[in-house]
Amino acid sequence: MTPLPSLRLRSTDQREYRRGMVLGLTMAEIAILLIFLLMLAAAAASMRRGAQSEADARALRDRVELTEADARILRERAERAERQREAALQAAGNAAALVRRLDELVEANRSLAAQRDALRTERDRLAAALEARSRADAGSLAGLLKESRERLGLGPDATDVQVLATLARRLDELVEAERAALRQSEILRGQNEQMRREIARSRGQGGAGLPYCWPTASGDTEFMLRISMHDGARVTVRDRLPMAQPSDPAWRLLVGVPRDRMMSMQEFRAAVAPLLAHQGAQRCRYAVEAIDMTSATNKEGYKSLQRGIWEMGFFQREVAR
Repeated sequence: MTPLPSLRLRSTDQREYRRGMVLGLTMAEIAILLIFLLMLAAAAASMRRGAQSEADARALRDRVELTEADARILRERAERAERQREAALQAAGNAAALVRRLDELVEANRSLAAQRDALRTERDRLAAALEARSRADAGSLAGLLKESRERLGLGPDATDVQVLATLARRLDELVEAERAALRQSEILRGQNEQMRREIARSRGQGGAGLPYCWPTASGDTEFMLRISMHDGARVTVRDRLPMAQPSDPAWRLLVGVPRDRMMSMQEFRAAVAPLLAHQGAQRCRYAVEAIDMTSATNKEGYKSLQRGIWEMGFFQREVAR
């Protein structure tokens, strides 16, 4: 029996359809799948490029920030070097002034020593005259007393007792002046030694620029007050014991400073204003001891109080409670 034409056509189409199948997919489906895979690959490549671009931008921002930080550090170093240079120049100028003052004082000491020797010689001569008087050598004694009257600028009416009293008073004045000059010489030597240290220190970390008001011979300083720093920007003041330089007139400038009473920094500054004016006029610094009585979480407040005392012009040293 011969097959019908329609059946033959259908079987031919089925064979053609089977020829277009790969793994059960038609060519159109395979093309769509390939296009989808290509789109996925393109999207992945685009995401990688975007991530790389973002990483490059982030690295560039980091480099810019590092460059700005380096520039800021360089500026700070330059400013610090300029401050150190200015401090060194100021310290060198102060040291030179101290050296000149020390030379002047040495010369004054020499002059005082010469006058003292002259008075001692005069005293010895008068002592010899008195001894001669005891031997009834009145003529020699009268001559010595007359010469002493002329040297001391006394009139001819001055008695022998007045001449001797004037000699004794002049000698006491010279001895006292010599003591004051020696004390001033010690102060200047201490300040000179301190300024040498300041010059050496200013080459590395900056010097203070002003000498101590109460220096020791080794270039250190004696301390005047103990300042305790408390929370709330408040301080208490005590005299440092034993008192340094108890006969120094500077102590009278602190009569108005309350002791062992809490006060604000404004009150403290107002109380020590006479001393600050005095040390400003003398071009020197008094020294105080600083004690940290602030709480463990308020160290910034302690540093702020320290800066305030430093800005007043005091030299300060931290000590334990």
